[in-house]
Amino acid sequence: MSRSESQPKFKTREEVDFVIVGSGTAGGVLARELSTNGFSVVVLEQGQYRTAADFKHDEMDVLINNGLMNHPGWNDPQTFRKFETETAVQKQGYPPPAYYARGVGGSSVHFTANYWRFHQSDLMERSLLGPMEGGTIQAHLLGTCRMGNDPATSVVDKYHRAHDVPNLFICDGSSFVSSGRGQPTMTIQALAFRAAEHITRFARNGEI
Repeated sequence: MSRSESQPKFKTREEVDFVIVGSGTAGGVLARELSTNGFSVVVLEQGQYRTAADFKHDEMDVLINNGLMNHPGWNDPQTFRKFETETAVQKQGYPPPAYYARGVGGSSVHFTANYWRFHQSDLMERSLLGPMEGGTIQAHLLGTCRMGNDPATSVVDKYHRAHDVPNLFICDGSSFVSSGRGQPTMTIQALAFRAAEHITRFARNGEI
């Protein structure tokens, strides 16, 4: 049986329980958890699905030529702004602001998620130490859809549920309220597992 024949298929007009945009660090976790809980799930992703046979030990290709990134010529322009008062513009040069992989598994395919979860203190450094002159202690673009109780100052609630759209959940690094000094991969995954538990409960109680 070929790879395409073994994969589930859905008609474009067929109703499903959940649609997940992106199969990376959080999306893959959510898809697995929701589907194993009996829900029908469709994951939307840009790029190919790879098996073990598609990977090779070639550090030059993976690290230098971005062989697993699927960004030929970085042909997906991104806009960026530092402050909400600015107008976002396309950033020139390499790499782009959002450095991610296009393919099933997202950046977790090439990044391998080999980082520990943050400690509580990692998310408090700026509050405790203040801003660093001429530098920053944040390493990733996070917090664009902050988590919080107040819709006036946040986008999602403590369950990652959008304040304005009850059946929309945003589960990735954008819900962080602060950035730690290292990689957020494992923390994003932990939050995705937690979100999946609550989403499952909401769905079974008819609250979605």
